[in-house]
Amino acid sequence: MRPVQQADLLRLLIIYDEGGWYNDLDTSPTPGTATTWKSSSIKDLAMIIEMICDANTTRLSRHFRYREGVPEDPVRIASFSFAAATQNGFLWKCIELAEQRCKTFPSGSDDYHPLFTTGPDVITTAYHVAKLDSSFLLPPGDWCMHAEMGTWRKNRA
Repeated sequence: MRPVQQADLLRLLIIYDEGGWYNDLDTSPTPGTATTWKSSSIKDLAMIIEMICDANTTRLSRHFRYREGVPEDPVRIASFSFAAATQNGFLWKCIELAEQRCKTFPSGSDDYHPLFTTGPDVITTAYHVAKLDSSFLLPPGDWCMHAEMGTWRKNRA
């Protein structure tokens, strides 16, 4: 397992066990962050939309062997920032899905392998399978800004 995958799993396990917010070190809060959280009616889970993928991106994603012909959902959920109450059931589903994917696809040298097995695709898939209420989902930029996308690729972590 690559270091980036270990970090992905560790963040899920820590927030599941302790509760709270997780933010990558290269995120910065946007103005009004405290107000956004205080005005939220649901405080047991908060996820952020990473991006909305276009039709071409979702169509191409199905060609990765890990996806087994199933295209990625167009609403991609971020793994760089999220919050949950202690022992949140949704996070447990993410942990179980990551474990299953790591067992099914124990190795992969391309950059999509960690994204699919332990990264944002785990959270995205679990979110859409659970059909969670959209009140759990913050639009991009409402909570924080992510400064660097894909820096883990530079050293093939």
